[in-house]
Amino acid sequence: MKVIIKAVVVLLVTLSNGAFSNKIDTLLNSDGIFENMGVDTFSSDPLTSLSAVLSNPVNVNKAYDNFRRKHNKTTESSSESSKSTFKTNLLKIASHNTKARNGKASYEMGVNKFSDMTIDQVISQHTGYKGNSTEENHSSPSSRQTRATPPQSIDWRNYGLVTPVRNQGGCGSCVLFSVTACLESYYTLTHGQRQIDLAEQELLDCAQGANYPGNNGCDGNGFGPTFKYIKDIGETTEGEYGYTGRQSSCRAGGKSHPAKTPNYWSIAARDENALKNAVGLRGPVSVAIHVNDAWVNYRSGVFDAPCSGGRNHAVLAVGYGSEGGKDYWIVKNQWGNGWGDGGYIKMRRNYGNLCDIAGDAVSCNPDVEIALG
Repeated sequence: MKVIIKAVVVLLVTLSNGAFSNKIDTLLNSDGIFENMGVDTFSSDPLTSLSAVLSNPVNVNKAYDNFRRKHNKTTESSSESSKSTFKTNLLKIASHNTKARNGKASYEMGVNKFSDMTIDQVISQHTGYKGNSTEENHSSPSSRQTRATPPQSIDWRNYGLVTPVRNQGGCGSCVLFSVTACLESYYTLTHGQRQIDLAEQELLDCAQGANYPGNNGCDGNGFGPTFKYIKDIGETTEGEYGYTGRQSSCRAGGKSHPAKTPNYWSIAARDENALKNAVGLRGPVSVAIHVNDAWVNYRSGVFDAPCSGGRNHAVLAVGYGSEGGKDYWIVKNQWGNGWGDGGYIKMRRNYGNLCDIAGDAVSCNPDVEIALG
């Protein structure tokens, strides 16, 4: 018996450096934060190994320093609470991914730039949806429809209608990015598939005040007043009005506004079929959702974790489809392409209106039905 135990220990020691680190980083989808750590406490199971490794504060410090370096957070102040949150999130991600790789979950989580933040911190600093667009008076879609049935699946990225993933930074400007992305798609649709990069900063500075009640800059905004601005004024380009992530005085006077919507319309609330019709026939749609810690930690697959609660974040629905018997929405976020699956998430569709994705959805394409070629 002693010989057998010794042989197993020798085998595991052989795996303790590069192979061990690779297994842990693979489980966490963490891009090498455990590389070259040379730990001594481990087992053949990566989850058990991680728990043992993180019981040593020295290892936690090393992994945390690697994380901060890889995610360009070294200029931010560190704290014991953020380090503790980081450790908690690592164990949560590893536990979930172990289930996913055993066929017990349809999506994986991963380490990202928010892994040292609590969900309350993420929501307060990186979301910003306020209000409900259905409180506003929006037009209904044109009756000039030639196709009554939307396609079974669609990904508007494949048709050049979706602009690159942006990053709202630490400002509650998610609505402004969602609406801008919607208008960019509408512009591309109506200008021979020529893309444009529009100025979220203009909305942050100018779609505010008495004419746009409910909008509060980096403290959050609503669909109604923001869509009203791009109907009333339009939006200039990023080159003309670059994003700083800080609200300032409006500088839109005298600038050209090449992109504008003639109108916008709210889609029937909490009706996923109506949302499918809008996305499938009219293109990308701005939607508000509820995000929680599972959503923030998403990396790949079809997200179907419980996420009930009030809507707190705005994103863009750019398509839909099915995978492994599960219907899903393709959703574009604005937390940079290092978040999620290249900046996107697949969210379970026809699953009880998951995260209330159809609770407040607005299209900036009131009159152009898309014919697929």
